[in-house]
Amino acid sequence: MNKRKTAMLLLGAGLMMVPQFAFGRTLGTVTADVLNVRAKATTNSSVVKKVYAKESIKVIDLVGISDPWYQVDLGSTKGYVKREYLNLTMADGSVTATSLNIRSYPDVNKSKVIGSLKNGTKVEVLYKVNGFYKIMINGSAGFVSSQYIDCEYDAYLPTQALKNVGVISVWTGGTGTSSSTNNSTNTNNSTSSSKGEQIVQTAMKYLGNPYVYGGTSLTNGTDCSGFTQGVMKIHGISLPRTSSEQSKVGTSVTKANIQKGDLLFFGTSASAISHCGIYIGNGEMIHASTPETGIIISEAFECGNLDLQVIRRVV
Repeated sequence: MNKRKTAMLLLGAGLMMVPQFAFGRTLGTVTADVLNVRAKATTNSSVVKKVYAKESIKVIDLVGISDPWYQVDLGSTKGYVKREYLNLTMADGSVTATSLNIRSYPDVNKSKVIGSLKNGTKVEVLYKVNGFYKIMINGSAGFVSSQYIDCEYDAYLPTQALKNVGVISVWTGGTGTSSSTNNSTNTNNSTSSSKGEQIVQTAMKYLGNPYVYGGTSLTNGTDCSGFTQGVMKIHGISLPRTSSEQSKVGTSVTKANIQKGDLLFFGTSASAISHCGIYIGNGEMIHASTPETGIIISEAFECGNLDLQVIRRVV
């Protein structure tokens, strides 16, 4: 029986217990304007650090039942935050089926199989939708039946409405093994290329999410510049709101020197920018394209009838 279900049954029988769930690589986003990180899981405990709205932080554990707290790891500091002020955005999971199909859309009758995963493969679970999980491995995203993923944190993951989910046509994450998830970036490489890899991994989490003109929500709907602004903000990089303004930030880059995480800007001229995206390597970019397609991957140096005008590096 699932550990979390066991704990709930025991609690219902009147046994007092405090669960300790190891959350590994689970991440959460701060929802409060300012959130106190405390030395212990109580409001009477001393504040060891403050974190701010939309910051992404690592969750280590969940402690308490009637008054639950997350234990968090901030790198140099560990502490506790109230659970209601942190929304989980990613959680570890593991494939339990012998072979698990990855689908383009969270509906068996309206999707195609774009890949498969072996038993024991570690995945990053992003959200729940229509009996499926949106998962990611090494920057590639797809949908799998939640029935065949062991994810202890299911109850705390966000749920997405089916109408807000787009089609993911390509899977490049391989078939996986128990150690397939790339859990870290090379810590010996502190260059902009290393940072760019992290930006791409973040951007890929939102692949297939909806496009909304004027929107800035990476999950519920964003336009092209809202997408680039939101992804960069997660990494502590502040960008202006519009693609035209963003095209003037950072350092100019040539095609020959382009790196993952660089920003591409399109328009009829350099002074008339109207679209943007994030370079993900191999001649491709991820961008919030149109209301019909949502956030997609496409060829990096072409964009309909618009020409590539500017490439900027902001990391």
